[in-house]
Amino acid sequence: MFCARPVAQATCDACTSLDCYNGSREIEPCPTHLVVGRFSENTFCLSCGNCVQSCAQQNVSWWLRSPGSEAQSLARPQWDGAWFMLALLGITTFHGLTMMPFWADWAGAASNAVGASGRPLFGFTLGMIGSLVLPVLIYGACVGVLHRVAGKAGASYKTQFAAFSFAALPLAFTYHLAHNLDHLSRESSDVFSLLSNPLGNDAVRRTMAEIHGQMMAPSLPDDVMFALQAALMVFGFWLAVQILRHRGRDERLVGSGGLRGWRLLPMLAFVAAIAAINLWLMAQDMEMRF
Repeated sequence: MFCARPVAQATCDACTSLDCYNGSREIEPCPTHLVVGRFSENTFCLSCGNCVQSCAQQNVSWWLRSPGSEAQSLARPQWDGAWFMLALLGITTFHGLTMMPFWADWAGAASNAVGASGRPLFGFTLGMIGSLVLPVLIYGACVGVLHRVAGKAGASYKTQFAAFSFAALPLAFTYHLAHNLDHLSRESSDVFSLLSNPLGNDAVRRTMAEIHGQMMAPSLPDDVMFALQAALMVFGFWLAVQILRHRGRDERLVGSGGLRGWRLLPMLAFVAAIAAINLWLMAQDMEMRF
């Protein structure tokens, strides 16, 4: 993971033009209104590179950081950000559901149930709403149990809700990577076609049979692919647990004495359940969409 940071903090401290914030004649201002010399986390940074190009002192560079380092201890929990991260978790799960063999029948049945026969958009919408709402309800219930366990010495429910939401990020991200790893394996032959003929000169539209043939001939064997996908999601689960442990030790976030060991069981149960659902989804036969 890369992040934008000052080469020399003293140069940023002495800067009066704030080109990283204001931009220049050629470069747009920072789209999220950040000053490089004044932030230590990438919660709102889009990694667009505008600040790197606009800095007249060339004092902004890309730094390498370990995955999850900010989510573990640096990033400040915020109420709206927590909802956003949980929404990302729901969207990634929903993406997998829509490729299940039973999805088309379920979406059609859901549309029929509300009197919208022949219009699967209603079933799709209901499925998306459910995928967004259900993880939030389960997460909120787990935080509620955690809040009761913490007792009067604990922080407020809202603070704890925001603090532990960062554990959703590695679960969502690694599942999304694992899902698209299969696409990469099946569609990698297109990369060579693109490099050999980037403008598509004299290209002929492929038939559905040719596309299907490509999808059925991945570059990696199925066993290798499944192992890589499982490894990614296990890594995401491990990272989520580390985030819970780090956040549980921060008394500013969870209250006096922190939350350790068995007290974290509600949140551990949440991340374990999400990881299990994602592993189950990945183990199912998926229907490719053409």
